[in-house]
Order: sequence, then C-alpha cells, then structure tokens
Amino acid sequence: MESTKEHNGEKEINLLQHRHGECQVRLVQALDEIGVGDTALIIADHDTKPVFYQYQAERGHALSWQYEREGPEVWKIRVTKGNGGAGKVSAGCNLEELDVRQLPPPLRHKVIFEKFDSLRPTEGFLLVNDHDPKPLYYEFRSVRGDIFEWEYVEQGPQVWRVKVVKTKNVPATSGEPGTKFDLRRIPSPDRHPSIFHRFGTLTAGESLEILNDHDPRPLYENFRLTYGDNFSWDYLEQGPHLWRVKITNNRIAEPKERPAQVSGKELDVRPYPPAERHRLIFEKFEGLEPGAAFVLINDHDPKPLYYQFAAEHDGKFRWEYQEKGPVIWRVAIGKSPLSR
Repeated sequence: MESTKEHNGEKEINLLQHRHGECQVRLVQALDEIGVGDTALIIADHDTKPVFYQYQAERGHALSWQYEREGPEVWKIRVTKGNGGAGKVSAGCNLEELDVRQLPPPLRHKVIFEKFDSLRPTEGFLLVNDHDPKPLYYEFRSVRGDIFEWEYVEQGPQVWRVKVVKTKNVPATSGEPGTKFDLRRIPSPDRHPSIFHRFGTLTAGESLEILNDHDPRPLYENFRLTYGDNFSWDYLEQGPHLWRVKITNNRIAEPKERPAQVSGKELDVRPYPPAERHRLIFEKFEGLEPGAAFVLINDHDPKPLYYQFAAEHDGKFRWEYQEKGPVIWRVAIGKSPLSR
C-alpha cells in the first residue's frame, strides 16, 4: 500500500510497512514535502520522536507534535511543521520568524548563523527565543562585523523577539559561527556573562576563541572557579597589543584521554521490536552511575536517538561510535561524570 496519502485534506504518512531504518528515511522525506504550517498524521509501529528531534536539528524547522495513540503496537502522532529557513511572516513585522526555542541549545547558534548567511543585503528575519539572545548579538559583531541591524521587538519574560537585518554582504574572511568573541567590542559588564553563556552551549571538545587588548587572566580565574578542570585555556597570541585565547570544553573527557567505564553487558536491541528499543535504551542510561557507559548494538544507525539525548539530556551524556555498519552499529553511550 502507499505510505503517503491525503485524508480529509491532511497528509497521512503510514510507516507500518517499512523496516525501522527505512522509516527514518521515509519520515524525513515526508517532512520535507509538507509545507510550513501544515500538519501530517504519522502512523508507525514505534515512537518517532527521535526523528523529530533530528529533523529540527538538521533542517532548522521547529516541529510540534501530539500523540493520538501511543502503542503498544501502533503509534499515531500528529505533527505540525513550524518555522525555519522558510518560516511564517510575523504579524506587524513583515519578516519571517526563526523560532529556535525547540532546538537543543548547542544547535541554535549554528542554525541562526546559517539563516543569516543565506540572506541578501536588506533581508532579515525575526528571531524568537526563550531567553535574551544578547550574547548572540556580541558573537555576530565579533564574527560578522558591523553588517547587521538588531532591534528588540519583545523582551521577555517568557519570549524574546529580535528583528535581525543584514545591511551588507559578509566578508569572506570573517570566520565561522561560534569560533570567535572579540572582547574589545563588548561592553565590560557584558563580557564575562556572554562568554560563559556561549561556553555553556558548546559540546564536548568544541572550542571558542576570544580576542582582547590585554591578558584576559581574570576571565581564566572565573572559569577555573566555575568549571574546575573541565576546560582548557590555550594562548594563541600573547600581546603586546593583542591577546588570543582558545577555550575548549572538556566537561566530558575525550575518549582517548579518559574513556568511560563500560558497565554491565552490552545492550543488543536487535531482537526487540522497534517500540521496545528506545524504552530499553533510556532505562539503561538512567541506571548508569555518573561516568559509566554501556555499548548499544543496533541493526541501523541510531543517529535520531542521539538528537533525543541532546534535547532531553543536554550536557549530561556522551556518544561514541565504535562500529558504523553496514550490518551492525555499536555506540558507547555514557553518563557525564558531572551528572546527578
């Protein structure tokens, strides 16, 4: 039977006849096909929430979903496609909304920069966030320069809306999002809060670079008091007119330096039906001690599950592929040593 059809004007995506790995591919294709603001009914033999998280992260579109039926043999989920690269026009603003509230924090800046870089001069968007994006403003100034306008439309306490307009094309040598903060361009009271906020969105092993006209040693001391040994501080340049420092998130140690202790048996979910797999995996994760890990064995890439972990356990897990198909996938999933 056809996997997609229209029913009372609503697209129905039936995945019951597809294998679990094929469901992921078909669902992503179907979500690509529906328009912003449209709703589709997903029918599957398992909970497709991890794919929704993956889609939000990789496509930049917010999704909202509501369960019509939750197993045990059939799931029916009504999903609505929200704003992203082609969002709706906000009332009274004449700009498309870019709503990042449902995206995991480590992915928000990436999505925002990609949207900004796709604009032509005089084009813009309305950024919607769940906190004041002032650190992003300073990051834009540091990485892209004075080529944008920034105007608050709404300032909390629950929602912040900011009109962002590109005024001219970005120079090709401006660098990548999230890599640079020029402290010389940030007012003194906002410097440390902005850096701490951005550092908090970095995933394990990621870095940011700061520039200053003097040694930012006081910032180092604040980092040491806050994060202990869970960061590295490397001078790239030390005066006399410019200091450049690379700060790396080491809150979850690199596998080669501090491998997580694999506890218990491997969790092989291949014999289980799709509906049971995610439950078993999350129960295993919840039972881990901080710093411990288990090895997940699956018959397809569990990448959508990674995005669910990122959304629901941000900063509290580590994910390391040990084998990547084509028949078997093995992933070490660990709990952060700082998790409680």
